[in-house]
Amino acid sequence: MAGIREIFTDILHALSPDAEVMKTAVWQTRTNQQDTRVTRPMRLAYVVGEKAAELEAAFQFDESVSRSHKFVHTFADDPELVRVQMSQLENWIYLLLHYAKHQSGNN
Repeated sequence: MAGIREIFTDILHALSPDAEVMKTAVWQTRTNQQDTRVTRPMRLAYVVGEKAAELEAAFQFDESVSRSHKFVHTFADDPELVRVQMSQLENWIYLLLHYAKHQSGNN
């Protein structure tokens, strides 16, 4: 689980550098202007670009990723739940790479 989480984080950060995300409306209109951290949902909005509105329901992934953190250092009571969380992260990795490829024009 830790490996998949790290791959997801690395890909998300590579595709959405802080400096670039901070140029977007999502960053500039954030609720808490005192917070200087770029969040996962902000990064995702940057990666998917104009398609963000179509993927609004998908932005709930942050809760799923947060839930997966508890399985990184502890063994879950239900191994099947860990598998589901791993599958969700794998799907997000695919989606990130898919949208990044289309944004770069490499159809």
